[in-house]
Amino acid sequence: MIGRRIVTLVAVVSVGVLIQAAVFAGQLEIQGKDKPKNIKKIIHLQPPTPVENGPNGIAKISAKIKGAKPSQTFQVVGANLKAGSTYDLFVDGVKIASKVATVDTDEKDNDGAAVEFFFSTKAHGASDEDDDDGQRPLPVSLQPVTEIKKVELKDSTGKIVLTGQF
Repeated sequence: MIGRRIVTLVAVVSVGVLIQAAVFAGQLEIQGKDKPKNIKKIIHLQPPTPVENGPNGIAKISAKIKGAKPSQTFQVVGANLKAGSTYDLFVDGVKIASKVATVDTDEKDNDGAAVEFFFSTKAHGASDEDDDDGQRPLPVSLQPVTEIKKVELKDSTGKIVLTGQF
């Protein structure tokens, strides 16, 4: 009789501990304290009204959680653009950077120019200049990169040339 009570008591306490552990784990996940994973996403950028052989591009985010220092990158490439024109990068409605479209002299039969914006938490130097690796420091406003939604490339008149959403 006493043995059954002890077994029942142990079973009830075990179930209670399991329920509390599950609730605690759920709270950690809701609060964002669960163990993060590596994330990579890429989207196609296109004009608001697609044009055959017109401008196109990609936007890519990457968040790596390794070791003591996590890293994040955000990259945007626009192609088939007008050489010498300045293009502004907007993320979620906020202007982040500007670059002049250039033609890659290594490519044959270039019909258009391109711009590339590459931001990384590993980059060093000024926020408005590329470092030796062609990267700029990732602005705090873009962190975490996993929350970036809308990417736009606009010409100097403010017209959207390329757009896409994560």
